[in-house]
Amino acid sequence: MIWAIYLLSFLVPTMDGKHFGWHLFCGGFVGLSALCPAWLANPAFWLASYFLWKREAKKAKRMAAISTVLGLGFWAWLWIVVQPYGDGDWYKLARLFLPYWVWLASPLLLAIVSSNAELRSPGPKSQEPANPSTPAQQADVLRDG
Repeated sequence: MIWAIYLLSFLVPTMDGKHFGWHLFCGGFVGLSALCPAWLANPAFWLASYFLWKREAKKAKRMAAISTVLGLGFWAWLWIVVQPYGDGDWYKLARLFLPYWVWLASPLLLAIVSSNAELRSPGPKSQEPANPSTPAQQADVLRDG
């Protein structure tokens, strides 16, 4: 379901109707040269998905959180890089935001699902009995030392 939302963000049209999310995806990759970190949220999301698939919920949660923070880095980039040199017309950029919000929902949901999976996963299992009660168990504990 999370990947469906991620892929849906590529098909969602922008509010001006002239572009789609995949245009922003490709333009975001080019945005790396303009010091915009937001596109890096994509490989972090892919890695988080891989960790969740491998049932490594703690790593998945961390990478999903990193992906979300990188995605939100778009706003810092707008404020620090674009706003001082732009014409201040934020409406032009706001027309592109619908696919962005759908896209940003996917790492956020992945972080929530990973946190839930981490809470549900059992802790590490002990190889030794907590309190060896039979003579055979006591001998095994002494032998294995």
